[in-house]
Amino acid sequence: MLTKFAFRSRCLGIVAISLGAVGLMWASWSRAAPLFSRFFRKPVDFSRDIKPILNQNCILCHGGVRQKNGVSFIFREAALGIGKSGRPTIVAGNADGSELMARVTSTDPDARMPYHAPPLPPDQIELLRRWIKEGAKWSDHWAFVPSKSQPLPPVKHPDWVRQPLDRFILARLDRESLKPALEASKSELLRRVSLDLTGLPPTEEEEATYLADSSPNAYEKQVDRLLASPGYGERWASMWLDLARYADSMGYEADRRRPGVWPYRDWVIDAFNRNLPYDQFVTTQLAGDLFPNPTFADRIATSFHRQTPNNQEGGTDDEEFRMIAVIDRVATTWSVLNGVTMNCDADLDDDSPFLRVPKDRARDAEASQIQQEIAQLLRSQEASDRAVQEKSGWELLPIQSAGANEVLALEPIVPELELELSKLKEKKMPSKAKAEQMKDLLDTLSVTKKRLAHAKAVGGPAKTFHIHDGEAFADANTPPQSFYELMAAARARVVTAIRVEVPPLEEVKARHTPEPGFIVDKVQASILRPNGLKEEIAFRYFIQDSEANLEDSVSKGPAPKQAPGGKEIASGFAANSKLFRTRWIVGVPSKPLQLAPGSRIVVALKQTQSIDSKPALIQRVRLSLSGNPCWTSLGQDPSRAKDIARLKDLERKLAKIPTVKLPVMSEEQPYEQRATLEFERGNFLTKIGPDLAPDVPAIFPKLPADEPRNRLTLARWFFAPGQPLTARVAVNRYWRSCSARVSWRLWKTSEA
Repeated sequence: MLTKFAFRSRCLGIVAISLGAVGLMWASWSRAAPLFSRFFRKPVDFSRDIKPILNQNCILCHGGVRQKNGVSFIFREAALGIGKSGRPTIVAGNADGSELMARVTSTDPDARMPYHAPPLPPDQIELLRRWIKEGAKWSDHWAFVPSKSQPLPPVKHPDWVRQPLDRFILARLDRESLKPALEASKSELLRRVSLDLTGLPPTEEEEATYLADSSPNAYEKQVDRLLASPGYGERWASMWLDLARYADSMGYEADRRRPGVWPYRDWVIDAFNRNLPYDQFVTTQLAGDLFPNPTFADRIATSFHRQTPNNQEGGTDDEEFRMIAVIDRVATTWSVLNGVTMNCDADLDDDSPFLRVPKDRARDAEASQIQQEIAQLLRSQEASDRAVQEKSGWELLPIQSAGANEVLALEPIVPELELELSKLKEKKMPSKAKAEQMKDLLDTLSVTKKRLAHAKAVGGPAKTFHIHDGEAFADANTPPQSFYELMAAARARVVTAIRVEVPPLEEVKARHTPEPGFIVDKVQASILRPNGLKEEIAFRYFIQDSEANLEDSVSKGPAPKQAPGGKEIASGFAANSKLFRTRWIVGVPSKPLQLAPGSRIVVALKQTQSIDSKPALIQRVRLSLSGNPCWTSLGQDPSRAKDIARLKDLERKLAKIPTVKLPVMSEEQPYEQRATLEFERGNFLTKIGPDLAPDVPAIFPKLPADEPRNRLTLARWFFAPGQPLTARVAVNRYWRSCSARVSWRLWKTSEA
């Protein structure tokens, strides 16, 4: 049996041995720690640990547009490449062999990176070293990875949980050793939910009703009441209208009124009050006009992308501001839906479609039916006319001489200006504004009279053209208002149609960089017989090359041409405001023309208008003839005549309805779509490379291969499975809007 002393001695010995072992382990831990830490510490995460270092210190010079010395950190393949130094920037698994590590640890200020900036902190250098040793693994930013359902975390007080989301909040509070705040009073809850849902505090009566309601679902009843209130749609529409850059003025220096956009505002409010699902809400605004059977409301919704600022200042470059508007649409789409800053260049055709929305919304159905029928008739008629034009054989009619007859154009203008001046004198308006208009009109009248007198003194058309390969090219000094008189020798003996074509000066370049447009008020033609007699050609009708020109011809009728029987038809056509493809018009005589040998044809084109305060003149023109009897047959087709008459009747009916013009989106016909090229360094004046096809960035899921590359496909793609950002951004935006009391502490914007 051990004595008390022996027991204590043995215990002391055991303690001494234990302390010695602990001391030995402590002394050797500095050597052993690295061996163990590699098993316990987490691997370096590229998105969390490395990408912020590269973005803050490297990307400015080594990524995107700038890739100094051949080094880029945008993609892994580029980062593992060889720079100008001849050494690999990053060698996966070998930090000491990576030029990146040599540069960030260098003591030479001319070699160390970041160049001429503070050196990286030691902990960041160590992170880079560990990351390279672990294989320099690359990954997409977490936001670009599709979200997955997460299991509900365990919590210490499950009785506090009322809904699944509460578990995530409570689990985080448990991890931080925090407790939930005390439940707010009924008055506070009502005030919060009222401000969140309608933007207005509750009235005294509403608060009293809620406080007196002791039922278990008293709060839910208040939420239902607020959601049913018109104020709900108005409050949340204000958030969306800000994103849509909605305004009833155009912006820029003059900030002129845009009075017809309020129907879009009303549509957004109504959509919120109807609780329209978010995917339908967005898709309708991006591409409602492309639905199989779009409604009037669907087309109104597309005004979302026609809310761009519009610069109408004199002297601006139309093409530049058209590009600004297109880029704004791209940037808005991606920032609103995906929280991504994307100032992408896109070369789309000038779009200026409007929807006529009645001021009295009770007449929406009537206006919708009329405009829908107009659109269907225009599309079918234009498709039919273009098919005839394409299959008809054409013979070039070489132009022999060309002149610009200024007298014929100016003589009718002088009495028109004098009549306008007399009306202005009788008009009641502010004296200052009236004086300014009188001065401008008198100046215009004086200049027109001087030009007319000079043209008469010259004694004939201005010879300001040169002829090349049977085409006429206008010189720079061609009169701004004149009749082009084009004379050509006809070899054909029977003529059933005359075609006037206006190609761009540079046809290949104009596909993506258009030239100034033109406006022809009237087309006339005559036959100059071999005996010198001049016989005017009476046209039965004119075939237009686009839906826009066809609609102008049946609605506005810019310049009537006398037809057989005294009936007037429109014979003008235009490329307004830009010319990027060959435009044409076909005149069909009332009966086939019989031409004797030696006959010549004279075509006159009246041009008196301007585009953006500049003369809207044709710069290049050619003529051709057809003897195909299909043109005569088409003129006698009762169904075509019926459709044209119906179009005119519908245009008259629509004109009688008081409406506002709402700018909307409308898909161009294939023949109206322009080519898209790459903008060199973002400069819209310098376009390079082959034609580009519509697509989305490669970091996202691909567009469906079997769907057309249009706005509707893109709109649906934003809500396709695997799209990582649309839901995240929407939830962030609504969460922030409903948590404005604390969200400013968490993030500055909902896109962060």
